[in-house]
Amino acid sequence: MGKNDTAILVVSFDGYSDLWDPYFKSVEKFWSDCPYDTYLLSNNLDYNSPMLKSCIAIGDDISWSSNLLKALDKINKYKYVLLMMEDGFLRRSVNTPLLMEIINQFKKIDGNFLTLLNDPKPTENYNKYFGELKSGQPYRVTATYSIWNLKFLFNFLNKDESAWQFEKLGSRRSDQFENGFFATYDNHFDVIHAVVKGKWQPESFKEAVELGFLKE
Repeated sequence: MGKNDTAILVVSFDGYSDLWDPYFKSVEKFWSDCPYDTYLLSNNLDYNSPMLKSCIAIGDDISWSSNLLKALDKINKYKYVLLMMEDGFLRRSVNTPLLMEIINQFKKIDGNFLTLLNDPKPTENYNKYFGELKSGQPYRVTATYSIWNLKFLFNFLNKDESAWQFEKLGSRRSDQFENGFFATYDNHFDVIHAVVKGKWQPESFKEAVELGFLKE
């Protein structure tokens, strides 16, 4: 299976534009061989990076889900989308061949959702890379570091939900689907969580400076 049916979407908004430089510097440093077309979701601002195919400006901020729906509609030529977060800076290299193999296995079974972090943990083993998340499990769907069947995600989203509501309410909404939701046994991204509740974390800022993503 190839890479051309899959896109990465970094979900953001203009209020977090100060995170875009350090985020894409971290990708350039630790995932320079990223094989997938990468897009950045913004409101009205444009942004350029060697690691970015284009910026998708969707207009004024309404809600996390509404913004995401507009962005997905603009990249609907892809079958799969990998959602990333702009305040999660990479701190270690991504194993691209392994990640691609995991994603290809997910495609072969026509899954709906696969988180590439071991959180939540799978309820049942499925193959050597990931296990199944059964209905009723908390955080059966998550907003980032996860790959989705794009059409499924588009139809699954509720346009009025925040990211937090999507993970809470969407997880219960997913219970109508018995199968198709998975989580890896290992974390395949190691990230610095830069911002919590809208505020930079001092230790995260320090680490980002040490790695060359920011200047003091």
